[in-house]
Amino acid sequence: MADKVHNSRALLADYRALGEELWNRFNAGRDDQIWHYDELVAAFGRRTSGPLLDEFQRVVAQISAEIGETSSTG
Repeated sequence: MADKVHNSRALLADYRALGEELWNRFNAGRDDQIWHYDELVAAFGRRTSGPLLDEFQRVVAQISAEIGETSSTG
């Protein structure tokens, strides 16, 4: 899970720097990437709890919130 927390933090930082252009780096699009992270949060949540999971949930929620703000405004 630590690797996924790191990856989600890097994704958020890159999104803040690059905006929607970020998604061109991936084979799967924005919605699929977000779905993937949401599913990982759910899967980890079924198996464990604690501060690392809390941080992962927080970062993934922040990614979704920022992307939602962007897609609703243009």
